[in-house]
Amino acid sequence: MQPEAGDVDWGLEDLTREQVLDWRTRPARDHQVVFDHIDRYGERSAQRLFTREFVAKV
Repeated sequence: MQPEAGDVDWGLEDLTREQVLDWRTRPARDHQVVFDHIDRYGERSAQRLFTREFVAKV
């Protein structure tokens, strides 16, 4: 069963430092990454992963 959007706090603690850095640099090249993350995990999770300021700008 897939979680509903917003039901998952994406588990940043489970990612390595390199994975977090990759996830934070990819959206600079392709904003769709942020929109896809919001659709799947919710805006709160996107704000934690990408930063609130970046999500607000996108």
